[in-house]
Amino acid sequence: MIQSLWNAEVELHALAASIYSPGQCDTAFERLTPEAFVDPVHSRIWAAVLDLRSSGSGMDPQAIAHRLGDDRGFNEWGGVRALFDVIEKASPLAIDSLTGILCDLQTRRALDALGVELVARARDTADETGDAILATFERRAAEVAQKTSVDTAWLQAGDMIEEAIATARARNGAIRYPVGIRDVDKILGGLNAGETTIVAAWTGMGKTIAGLQIAKANGSLRKGVAFFSLEMGAAPMGMRLACDLAYDRSAPAFSGRTTNITINRAIAGDLSEDEFARLTVAQQTASRWPIHFDVRPGRTVQQIEAATVRLHREWRRVGIEPGPVIIDHIGKIRPTQDRKGNVTAETRDVSNDLDIMAKRLGVPVVALCQLNRTVENGPSKDKRPSLSSIKDSGAIAENARQVIFIYRPEYYYREPFEHEDIMAKAERLAELQKVKNHFYWIIDKNSNGPRGQALSYCMTDCSAVRDWTS
Repeated sequence: MIQSLWNAEVELHALAASIYSPGQCDTAFERLTPEAFVDPVHSRIWAAVLDLRSSGSGMDPQAIAHRLGDDRGFNEWGGVRALFDVIEKASPLAIDSLTGILCDLQTRRALDALGVELVARARDTADETGDAILATFERRAAEVAQKTSVDTAWLQAGDMIEEAIATARARNGAIRYPVGIRDVDKILGGLNAGETTIVAAWTGMGKTIAGLQIAKANGSLRKGVAFFSLEMGAAPMGMRLACDLAYDRSAPAFSGRTTNITINRAIAGDLSEDEFARLTVAQQTASRWPIHFDVRPGRTVQQIEAATVRLHREWRRVGIEPGPVIIDHIGKIRPTQDRKGNVTAETRDVSNDLDIMAKRLGVPVVALCQLNRTVENGPSKDKRPSLSSIKDSGAIAENARQVIFIYRPEYYYREPFEHEDIMAKAERLAELQKVKNHFYWIIDKNSNGPRGQALSYCMTDCSAVRDWTS
């Protein structure tokens, strides 16, 4: 170990101040663990000090020596007499500074050890790729940040309420991170910083449409949006957003077919010059919004967080407020820990990591999520989902502060076959017409307010969702 990465004198002064005047050293007791002391005797003494404090026992050299018992290293160090000598030099007023130094050195040692390991792995070209080593670095660096943070965790109750009131006054009724659908935002009050929202639906129901709507609503307000498309590539995702922005709700339809630009025609390039011009206008609009997409597959939560932190740094430099992180979808996130094929445990790990990431980033995290087949096989005619319908793990619903289900009843009403009789066709078409373009947002969990559901308008062929109007 490099000598400069620890300081025996600082360790002794911190021990002395804490033993001499424990009432003035709450910061040290809160932040310092035995691992903050490199000298093994100092580390064991600090462990004994913490043990005595937690048990409410008196904290003096005799009590510490008794707690250590027949500790050979402590006795060779000088035992009780050495502790008395150390306490004579105690300076309780310097404890905050000493604590900061020890925490900083602990962080540096952890980074130094990580760097040595990664250098060795980077030079060994036989076993793993550079990307795999980089992924390890990002994950382990995040772990170092978690374990060695010197920020105090305690908030006094009155101060916490004062901060909450000030935040509410600053909002003045405005929605900071909107969904962008009037009736949904009315129920939710928008998305919340530091919280995870799950948007769940069965395959083909419209999860990605909902994710793009949230991205568009925040990007248009100059809030930076980080969108991780782990399933869909850049071209299909880009064309969905373009078709949405080019969509004109007043455009006529013929024989039930819209004259708007549909995704399938756009991807195939089956468009007129006028339609290509409309897509170019959509591209110019999107270029003014700080919405950034990462379409690399197989990202871990730690890699997602590291990439987002870098993006936030760039945004803040140019005056852009970071907004939601959107992940499409949670089932495509690669777990960092191999659970030997236990998908439920892996999903629980991912869910927990997302919750921690939201708090660290201080922005809303929106994770799109698949539903299991119980929705399709259930007895209910309308097939509306519930919290138990979320795929793979109940931890997803438990960790999320909001759970929103996307439900399109039109999905379950198919157009009639040509061989059906006229009455059957008419009945089926009438049922289909009743739910045409209905796109429900079912808020089944809302930790900050009521549950409810909101109806919006959707043209899935064009990836467009709008406020409902009769």
